[in-house]
Amino acid sequence: MSTITFITGANKGLGYETARRLTELGHTVIVGARDPQRGQAAADRLGARFVQIDVTDDLSVQRAAADVEAHEGHVDTLINNAGTTGRRAQARDLTGADAELVFETNAISVVRVTNAFLPLLQRSDAPAVINVSSGMGSFTLTHDTDRVESTIAAPLYTASKAAVTMLTMQYAKALPEIRFNAADPGYTATDLNGHSSKSSSGTLALEAPRQFRWDTLAPYKQTIVADGSRVWMYDPELEQVTVRIQSTEEAHSPLTVLTDVKQLDRNFKVAEQGEHDGLAWLRLTSTAKDPQFDYADLGFDANGLARMTFRDQLGSTTDIRFSDWQRNAAIPPAAFNFVPPKGADVIGDVPVITTQPLKD
Repeated sequence: MSTITFITGANKGLGYETARRLTELGHTVIVGARDPQRGQAAADRLGARFVQIDVTDDLSVQRAAADVEAHEGHVDTLINNAGTTGRRAQARDLTGADAELVFETNAISVVRVTNAFLPLLQRSDAPAVINVSSGMGSFTLTHDTDRVESTIAAPLYTASKAAVTMLTMQYAKALPEIRFNAADPGYTATDLNGHSSKSSSGTLALEAPRQFRWDTLAPYKQTIVADGSRVWMYDPELEQVTVRIQSTEEAHSPLTVLTDVKQLDRNFKVAEQGEHDGLAWLRLTSTAKDPQFDYADLGFDANGLARMTFRDQLGSTTDIRFSDWQRNAAIPPAAFNFVPPKGADVIGDVPVITTQPLKD
């Protein structure tokens, strides 16, 4: 029997992406959203069921819980994801009404929805509640000058997320039979931040036909290694390694062209886009039935690939710029052999592995 998961604010952004990935993992996902048209459209795309819910309204939340009880009978995982940044205003211009909206949506809703769904969770063999918080509500991170969280002044949003984290801790103590977790998804371009961009830099090593190593060095370290069989994604801060079968990860991915040019004709429609920004451009459109991106644009200069821009199904755009290419450089074979560091959590399509410390 699959895990039944209810997600608030699941019609877009992080909620939608969470619903999509959990659906792929076999969860029975219930898409919760305030807007019935957008919610139903999102559910239809995901092959999930839609339930209308306004997390700021007691009656709406009670109706949603009753709907789930009538159809599914219980809930295994509740994800309190719905949130808002509120009105964009300087701190000096914030009002009580602004605070009421942000705290009602981000923090009070956690109490409201959890309370209404508690009887459904108690019918599960392994109930869990995940509250979407933020590092911007962390006292530690907002005082760390090396973290982006310390540079942002957003009194209401940050305070509401601090409240979410504390609510999660207190619920975990009060209801030990239910697993409560607060999740910080990190900076992600969504409607909440106007799809603003975040920059990072690092190095990329490639070896034909299917091996690559991508090390993000700033502002946060992350390593992605494709060894020809699996893709390993390591987040040192989370001490977590995610593993995926490479053929699954690379199929119809715009990054495929970096390791196997033959995939172009197999998995993409290619169209010339002319010249601009000093580059000659090609547009790749995936031939997959359910593509993970709308298109990918590749920009070439005299030295080869200089820029790659792709737009995903959620409307987010990633712009990758390449420089200082070194062709036929001697790359140690160990660069493409990832061994999870000792103590790291390893999840996904994991082979039989050993662990050892990872060298910088």
